[in-house]
Amino acid sequence: LRFRQHLKDEMAHYAADCWDAEVFLRGYKWVEVAGHADRSAYDLKVHMAASNKDLQARAKLDKPKVIDVVEAVAVMKKMGKALGKGAKVVKEHLATFTKEQVEACEKALNGAGKMDVQCAGASYTITKEMVDIKRYQKKESTYAYIPSVIEPSFGVGRIIYSILDNCLEVKGQGKEKRTILKLPAVVAPIKAGVFTVTSKEGLKEIADGVRKSLVEEGLACQQDISSTTIGRKYAKSDEVGIPFGIAIDDDSKSDNCVTIRDRNSWKQTRVPIAEVPDTIRRLCRMKLTFEELQKKYGEFKA
Repeated sequence: LRFRQHLKDEMAHYAADCWDAEVFLRGYKWVEVAGHADRSAYDLKVHMAASNKDLQARAKLDKPKVIDVVEAVAVMKKMGKALGKGAKVVKEHLATFTKEQVEACEKALNGAGKMDVQCAGASYTITKEMVDIKRYQKKESTYAYIPSVIEPSFGVGRIIYSILDNCLEVKGQGKEKRTILKLPAVVAPIKAGVFTVTSKEGLKEIADGVRKSLVEEGLACQQDISSTTIGRKYAKSDEVGIPFGIAIDDDSKSDNCVTIRDRNSWKQTRVPIAEVPDTIRRLCRMKLTFEELQKKYGEFKA
């Protein structure tokens, strides 16, 4: 995984900055899976300019402060007479001026005696007599700001494909060739496979009990009590990404234990049946590693 910053000629007109999350995929190399654009306050500024409405948000200050205010206030008697219905539009536009815009307006009116104002898709000429520049101080307990927007954009399809591509592994050659889907246990849809080593009497009942205990714990599992060899059952579960295999054998009837096999390392350990649900849950939630489990119960070799 890497993050790549867009070049200036790649960015959308609204973006102040943009970064792509990219994943390396076999056959495709680096592919974008998510885009993150910093739209800053572009959208609200455009709306404010077009609507002449103040869309700023306000937040409370830790301590009130006294600020200097400079405003361009429309003298409606003269502006209304000169501009007619446009006077209201210009008045609302002047109310949105920042301190810098008011001072620029004042400078233009003092110099040329008039200035052109663009608002609501039209141009209006105002004169010095139409605008009153006011300066005063006021106490503020809040401050205004235009909220910025960070816009993430991604498609689930590419993300899922990236997970599958990066988790797929092929081991061995010829008859020993094995395909393994190493989905992390936390995202694997099926958490465990419950298998009987043989079809001898009594093993199915134990397998049913283990499966039921896992389901009650909220853990999805797949049960296979067919006469297929245990090696083949493990291979099939590895292909579909099941992280842990639980094998019930003849000894399970006497010692009340089962074999838990780790898909990634193929290592095994014997665990009491009563502790299987909690063990699988902790393994899947990354509260326990298989190495820690083996350290507790020891490695099992069939």
